[in-house]
Amino acid sequence: AAHLIPETKKLSGGSAYFKVSPLTENDPLAAVFSLPSNKSSIGEEVCVLTMTRFGMVKKSLISELPGPSSQTFTLVRVNEGDR
Repeated sequence: AAHLIPETKKLSGGSAYFKVSPLTENDPLAAVFSLPSNKSSIGEEVCVLTMTRFGMVKKSLISELPGPSSQTFTLVRVNEGDR
């Protein structure tokens, strides 16, 4: 899910991911990454590269990812038994 995460002055003042996004505490997170809120400041050919334990590789253009939203999205589908 792509979201704007609220800033905090202290690291200890943060919130659990399921309190600031539509994800639930039962949604497993495999990875988290951060992008500038203004995607136009990133080159058009910049990609996110995802790899699974069993070797599936997917390259996704940042420009094709949705912006901040209250809706979740799937970046990559993983075969059963893979992670």
